[in-house]
Amino acid sequence: MEEESVSYERLLDGISDGVYFMDRDRIIRYWNRGTERITGFKKEEVIGTACRDNVLRHVDDAGTILCPSELSDPRQSRGSLNFIHFLGRV
Repeated sequence: MEEESVSYERLLDGISDGVYFMDRDRIIRYWNRGTERITGFKKEEVIGTACRDNVLRHVDDAGTILCPSELSDPRQSRGSLNFIHFLGRV
């Protein structure tokens, strides 16, 4: 199983799109190179942190910040999700 995980990571690191995974507690578990490029954060800085710790600023189309506190059900937000670069750029 671990070997399969490594090949998925290798595949995802090879694409230019940003891909990251969070668990149900919104702890970041995976962060690819595309996400590093888009956000400016290296995976070593974010893996194991929660989005509510202001590592990420998830905002919806209306600019509402989605992670200032824990949501009872993370699936309750709908629509597109936007990254805010660590230097403040969208």
